[in-house]
Amino acid sequence: MKLYNFPDILRGDTFERRDVVIKNEDTQTPIDLTGCEIRCEFRKSTKVGVVVDTLNVGSGIVLTDPINGLFTIDNFSVDWDADVYYYDFQFTFPDAVVKTYFGGYMKVVQDVTQNAV
Repeated sequence: MKLYNFPDILRGDTFERRDVVIKNEDTQTPIDLTGCEIRCEFRKSTKVGVVVDTLNVGSGIVLTDPINGLFTIDNFSVDWDADVYYYDFQFTFPDAVVKTYFGGYMKVVQDVTQNAV
């Protein structure tokens, strides 16, 4: 699993859309994600902490160009407490093979100007 830490984000701001290509580490060729289920959990403070958000295909994740290993993480609001949040992206392929290609953490920093309710 590759470690990738998302940049710090201010509490209440929007996590901006990201396109991600999954490649074979040895050959650097895209991995076919056709029919793949992708799931991500964000957990507060530790890797086994409380789940604060879950993304999956159809809810925050789009298989943009699966044959070429491309998926998109959609925008989402980060209205979580200021803290460190751990995550990883788990891929379940149609043949039931499960792989976690990358994960890391994202630090949510307390903002000064708070969103109006």
